[in-house]
Formats: sequence, structure tokens, C-alpha cells
Amino acid sequence: MNVILAEDDLDIELVARLPLKCAGFTVKVVNNGQHVKDIVTKHL
Repeated sequence: MNVILAEDDLDIELVARLPLKCAGFTVKVVNNGQHVKDIVTKHL
């Protein structure tokens, strides 16, 4: 399963990404909500 993580703070990104990856998720990290919207719109 894929997860998009929108986070601009690298420390918080690491804290959030690690448990997701350990749980088996594929994590795509972006800097803001607009990037999330662009990715989701592109893949729908």
C-alpha cells in the first residue's frame, strides 16, 4: 500500500516515515499539500 506524507520538517518526516515503512507501507514524501493534490490528481 502507498502513503503520501506531506511534511516540510525533516526531523518530523523521519519520525513519521519510519513506522510507516516498518508497517510495510511504501512512503512518498512531499513538502506540502499542493504536491499531494498534484500526485493524487495525476494518478486518478
